[in-house]
Amino acid sequence: MKKLYPPHNVKGKTVALVGMGPSVMDIFNETLTQECSPGSFADEVWAINMTANAIRSDLIIWMDDLEQQQNFKPGLFELLRKYGIPVLTSMARRDIVPTSYDYPVDEIAAIGIAVFGKPYLNNGVAMAIGYALWKGVKALKIYGADFT
Repeated sequence: MKKLYPPHNVKGKTVALVGMGPSVMDIFNETLTQECSPGSFADEVWAINMTANAIRSDLIIWMDDLEQQQNFKPGLFELLRKYGIPVLTSMARRDIVPTSYDYPVDEIAAIGIAVFGKPYLNNGVAMAIGYALWKGVKALKIYGADFT
């Protein structure tokens, strides 16, 4: 089966990656000011999972199985279909989310192995960072990725 990858180009651009941790509030501190003008904040915004409900985004990174998640959160998946935003996931399920795309795990794992000796793809944030590296993102601003 041929894999489906998002058709967007972010090479050389600035991306804001937004997770669900407490530091998500920092994005509001940065953008809810009179000094923030179009293009000064980020070229694209990527939301992790349900952050897509609260933040306007250009890409949603949802690595959990879409079929299982739809059964758990049916209302949210109605919204994902309504938004029409690309959803990067473990396996595209166009019958559930027509704009879902496969995460390029083999390509990104190869980068991790070449650079670090092994891939580090253990959560959505790590996978989003790997995707940003693979796509050639120039700068990645990270909000709501609070780990201990």
